[in-house]
This record gives sequence, structure tokens and C-alpha cells, in this order.
Amino acid sequence: MTKEEREVMRMALEAMNLASGNLCETLNHSKKLQHKIGEPCPAVAKFDAAITAIEKCLANDTSQERVDKTEKQRHWVELTDDEISACSKGNMTRSGFARTIEAKLREKNT
Repeated sequence: MTKEEREVMRMALEAMNLASGNLCETLNHSKKLQHKIGEPCPAVAKFDAAITAIEKCLANDTSQERVDKTEKQRHWVELTDDEISACSKGNMTRSGFARTIEAKLREKNT
């Protein structure tokens, strides 16, 4: 699950929790969802099931944990003095030297 998807699910969950207070009284029940006073409301049951499903999905989402773990495991590899010297050989501008260093670092760290 992406970061954006997680955020959308959290927002939906928050909105659903805010709306769930007196849901039965505010709903226009279809014939299928009508019930007698004092009986459990089928519409509220569906709403509660959706809230539970979103909570479970968010609780079981480990995609961010995998990203965090991968980022923690990365180790930056620096250039040695010899590698820097090799990058500066030849007649090049400062910009050219910077691009050469950048390319070498990208090569070592990706």
C-alpha cells in the first residue's frame, strides 16, 4: 500500500468514526435494511464491518515497515581518494568534474 493510499484509508476511517454516532437515526433505510425499534440496524452493522475492515487493513500493512527497514539498512559508500583523483584526470571544467563525481557516487550507492 502506498503512503497516499494509507492516508486516504486513515481519512475515510476518521470520517466513518465521526459519522457512526447516531447513524441509524439519520439513515433513510431501504426496504432491505429496515428493522423494528430495538433490533440491531443492518445498515449500522455494514458500516461497522467496513470500519473494522479498514482498521484491520491498516494494522496489517507492512509496506511502510519494509521501506523503513530498507532505508535503515542502506549504507552510504564514499569515494576513495584514488577514485576522486581518477575523476579529476583530464582537462575538465568544475561542472564536468562535479558531474563525474556525481555519476561515480550514484554508481556506488544504487
